[in-house]
Amino acid sequence: MPDVFISYSRLNMDAANAFAELLRSANLDVFIDYERMQGDNFPARIAQEIENSRFLLFLVSKDSTASKWVKREVQYADRKNITTIVLRLDDAELPHEIFFLGYLDYIDATRWIATAPIPATVTDKLGRALNVTLKGGAPPPAPAPRPVAPPSAASAPTGPVFTVSKLGAADFRSITEALAKVPEGATIKVKPGLYRESVKLTKAVELIGDGHREDILIESADGNVLWMDTDFAAVRGLSLRQTGTPEAQKVAVYIPKGRLILEDCDITSSSLAGIQVCNAGTNPVIRRCRIHNGNSAGVLAYEKASGTFEDCEMVGNGLSGIQVTEGANPTLRRCRMVDNIASGLLVLQNATGIFEDCEMVGNGLSGFEAKTGANPILRRCRMVENKTGGVLVSQNAAGIFEDCHIVNNGFSDKNYPGVEIREAGNPTLRGCTISVHKGPGIYAHTNARGTVEHCDLRGNGLKGAFEIDATSQLIRRNNQEA
Repeated sequence: MPDVFISYSRLNMDAANAFAELLRSANLDVFIDYERMQGDNFPARIAQEIENSRFLLFLVSKDSTASKWVKREVQYADRKNITTIVLRLDDAELPHEIFFLGYLDYIDATRWIATAPIPATVTDKLGRALNVTLKGGAPPPAPAPRPVAPPSAASAPTGPVFTVSKLGAADFRSITEALAKVPEGATIKVKPGLYRESVKLTKAVELIGDGHREDILIESADGNVLWMDTDFAAVRGLSLRQTGTPEAQKVAVYIPKGRLILEDCDITSSSLAGIQVCNAGTNPVIRRCRIHNGNSAGVLAYEKASGTFEDCEMVGNGLSGIQVTEGANPTLRRCRMVDNIASGLLVLQNATGIFEDCEMVGNGLSGFEAKTGANPILRRCRMVENKTGGVLVSQNAAGIFEDCHIVNNGFSDKNYPGVEIREAGNPTLRGCTISVHKGPGIYAHTNARGTVEHCDLRGNGLKGAFEIDATSQLIRRNNQEA
């Protein structure tokens, strides 16, 4: 019987896991849905777990307050007189269906980020609400921004500071004018406003939004909004919009060379991809960016490009959340690919890449797809509630999947499997949970190969753990199949 039921959005999975670990350190039994859900009757199981819990911990965010399932969980807990603890991850307003929570005292974690230790101010108040002692709290985070180390001291922007503003006192009226006139190493602060221009970075500078990023909009219809054409630059806190037609063949952020540090930006494109990274030696670092509602892929990496993406979201794009192709080799950590029209993450044409602690949820095809010789590595990734399955490996692709959570995919009338391997696909799955699918856990057909070891394949529907046709062969070791 759980002590605490955590109600959260899958987009806040890192926060949910952090609080689950904290509560378990105090010997509390915690229910978090992806860990225990097996079988078909999800609403009944959720209701039972709420009824059996002493507390419901509601992680309030813009994502959770928009989730119909979270609202139902909170309402049901109220009807059953389960004590609800409200913990705010951001400043989201409570919807009218759960307005009553607005009268409750709440725990403020809006200054905390899920990759940092939970502050002592949060653990202390949560412990008092649960009548337990929670250890391991960190001091409250300082409000100062975190510096990002450049590749070398010589290339770091350390020079004078200039301002750009459409109105009022400023050094320049446009970003393009500023870039043409400021010296190497300068910092350019961009004030709120709408800047209709295509910005080409040709020298080592730092371009920083001076205000809320939604109020600082750089927009272009006929060019790439931001074009990296130097060895090093940094861009932070801006909204970047490519507003052209698909025929314009332009993107919001074009990175064909160098090391661009891109942080805390909001990015979209009605023409092509949100971000395009290409060419060997190109190695950007992209953190905490939201790449959304693009006409094609959210991110396109190709022609042997690399790069690091951390804590980014690729949401609602017209194709995949991120497409990695033509030998590209990026690293993604803690990124979320959610509600994209095609796959959450597509790797093809001999591309590789390392993907750790990423989440693929609610995408229109598979959560993850590898094909045409791709050979990626995925560790601790989650593929949940994708339309046509969790993972698809085909056309001579391989890949290593370690400790991944592939659960509850295939939302249609067809009996989609959790993992499909076909057309000489040959992956290795190790220590994965593959459960709660209408079809088999793993479907191998059309000359498929692969190794499946130490995986939990219980709780699947048609054919059970495996369906393997006569042309295919899998090595199976030490799995839980019954």
